Amino acid sequence: YGTIANVYLKRKNYKEAENYFMMSLAIATRLGAMEGRRDNYKSLAEMYKENGDYKKAFECVNHYIQINDSLISESRMKQMTGLEAKYQSEKKDKELLKERTESEKKSTLTKALTVGLFLFLLLSFFAFRGYLNKRKYAFIIEKANKEIKTKSNELASSNNYVTDSINYERRIQSAVLPNEIIIYKVF
Repeated sequence: YGTIANVYLKRKNYKEAENYFMMSLAIATRLGAMEGRRDNYKSLAEMYKENGDYKKAFECVNHYIQINDSLISESRMKQMTGLEAKYQSEKKDKELLKERTESEKKSTLTKALTVGLFLFLLLSFFAFRGYLNKRKYAFIIEKANKEIKTKSNELASSNNYVTDSINYERRIQSAVLPNEIIIYKVF
């Protein structure tokens, strides 16, 4: 209807143009199409101006300005809402990044503590194993020392027995055999 009205307006058929503009305006109002209402009021204002009806032209311009301001305010509100949403989104992204960084730090710390604990346990295991081996070898050495002492005592005892036997035999020989001096004289 708006296009048909513009054709009638160019042909200077103001009555028909007004009818079609009014039908277009009614449809735009029913649909809630603010841009359509704005454009119809602008075209009506131009038509009334050309027709010389300045009072109606003034009313249409006022409606046009109100609707245009409303659209601009709505556009600005949408823009502000978009900017606010973008700000909130960036803020959430920063918070998520911060949380992720903290989580990674905690994860790294946990891994480092786990590795450190593992190395500590490994070192403790080898130290304990060395201690047990040292104890085992000390027990073996102590047992060997006891055996050596026992054998040494047995050997000393045997040595004393042999020495005593030799001395006893010497005394017997010296008692049975004549003195060395006598043997030298005889020979």
